[in-house]
Amino acid sequence: MATRVVPELTDAVTDSAKSQRENWAADPVGFVRGCLGASLWDGQVEILEAVRDHVRVAVRSCNGSGKSYAAAHVVLWWLMAFPESMVITTAPTERQVREVLWREVRRAYRGNEELIEGKLTRTTLELGDKHYAHGISTNEAERFQGFHEGNILFVVDEASGVREDIFEAIEGSMTSAGARLLLLGNPTALGGTFYEAFHRRRELWHTMHISAFDTPNVASGEIEIPGLVSPQWVSDAALNWGEDSPMYQVRVLGEFPSEGEDSLIALRLIEAAVLGVPQEAESHAAVLRGPQDAESQAAVLGDSQGVISGSSRGLSIDPDPGASSILNPSSALNTRPEPGSQAVLSGRHEPESQAALSTRPEPGSQAALSGRPEPESQAALSGRPTLRLSKGGHGDDAQNPATNSKPALREPQGGKDQGPVNGGDRKPEDGPIEIGVDVARFGSDRSVLCVRQGERVLSLDVFGRQDTMATAGRVVEAVRRYRPVAVRVDAIGIGAGVVDRLRELGVAGVSGVNVSERARNPEQFLNLRAELFDGLRQRFQEGRIQIPDDPDLIAELSSLRYSFSSSGQVKLESKDQLRSRGMPSPDRADALMLAFATDRRPGFKAWA
Repeated sequence: MATRVVPELTDAVTDSAKSQRENWAADPVGFVRGCLGASLWDGQVEILEAVRDHVRVAVRSCNGSGKSYAAAHVVLWWLMAFPESMVITTAPTERQVREVLWREVRRAYRGNEELIEGKLTRTTLELGDKHYAHGISTNEAERFQGFHEGNILFVVDEASGVREDIFEAIEGSMTSAGARLLLLGNPTALGGTFYEAFHRRRELWHTMHISAFDTPNVASGEIEIPGLVSPQWVSDAALNWGEDSPMYQVRVLGEFPSEGEDSLIALRLIEAAVLGVPQEAESHAAVLRGPQDAESQAAVLGDSQGVISGSSRGLSIDPDPGASSILNPSSALNTRPEPGSQAVLSGRHEPESQAALSTRPEPGSQAALSGRPEPESQAALSGRPTLRLSKGGHGDDAQNPATNSKPALREPQGGKDQGPVNGGDRKPEDGPIEIGVDVARFGSDRSVLCVRQGERVLSLDVFGRQDTMATAGRVVEAVRRYRPVAVRVDAIGIGAGVVDRLRELGVAGVSGVNVSERARNPEQFLNLRAELFDGLRQRFQEGRIQIPDDPDLIAELSSLRYSFSSSGQVKLESKDQLRSRGMPSPDRADALMLAFATDRRPGFKAWA
């Protein structure tokens, strides 16, 4: 027997559902707290209410404010409050889309399936053909075109890193009266839509600013909400980075970095290198052009002789002999998709492993120190080291962000030789492996060993000040593990002894680099240090470098400042000047610079 539908009852149910949606639309905070059972602090409440009341909302925030948690609940509120509504979310990389904002969406959905219903995947929630939320990561602006539903919400996470043509496509889809746009992120870039929302185009936007000192845990000095930024993390950040550093300004204060024209490498370029994002040069600062004629280029390139007796002759960091040397620390950001999974390492050896690393081989031994181990050691060297990925801070803000003040570190594998990264299956196009070593000279400094393969940093090994033998032992262990074609060691002070010991042991490809020496282009650079760091800057500007998500490395790079001598030469701020500003010695940055300085011995490509 067919069930008879009573029109009056159907109309009553429809009216009830409509009334409920209207209540939810008017009170997003009540919906999130009462229906989804979520806890919100005042800053998150303000985000929800701002999206309700304003067409365009931009939120610049510190690390660990819970902004992604709030944005996830905005997504669910929008879908439930408006029929046939649509939400499109994006971020600079697929990982950020999937593992930050949509991780929070999935968490909020679970436990509320009966209320929300629909079908949930990793980056999609479908309630109907014209009623869904979808996360997109792409460099194709066309994918954001064609969305013109009456109730459409765009959410852009880590908005400083999103390409401008993506924003243009989004604006083209905001034609309906019910359209909304929410931007969130750390304020890393001094340009683009996110920056302009707080400056030149501010009249179009409702803006919010969340500092770490606004959050409940830091404001009270106690952990009131686990997962939000902690007072200890803020205190550590001040000590590690310095309160006037761009990293502290962005990550703690939620402020755009005060990058003047004297900043060597803009923070946004450094952040982009963590993601593997290319840059397009666009000058808005003082530009220093290098010589263009053939004779001057030859002076920059030098001859083809190698580095001998601790001299840094023959070194250059610039990988393109035809490129002019343009000192332009302010370049426009232009992103591309994240290039697959990236094994990013940083490491710290424990004291108990010192003996194994500093063991000296017999003087006549031809062991693996030359990069060509004897047959009996092949098995030990062919293994693949155990890698531990460091977890990034890019957008990893959610409800459990940056509570640790130190980057993830790689532990050594006892005294065992683990073989080179990628072992025997390393693809030739990945490039040779090269090592840079900055040797500590003062009690507070740390020695750093940086390993790179092509454009990618494989390992950043940080350890306390040691004597010459122990430091040499660290390098020996790295040579056994990675079999590099070049090992460049800072040869100033105690570093000269490390170079001598490595040569005594017969380690192949060892070069001593004295960065205080005369530059290859002395008319343009005060010394070799300024010249090599300018080449590193050029790599960041052109997007030809990938670095680990190490906050200390990022802080050191972003704190480098340059000026000009009375003769017009580029010079870098000295380490003593850095310390006077409360900044630590840039040990990680120096090791990175040495790793990317090219050794032009016969048989090697001059510009790598």
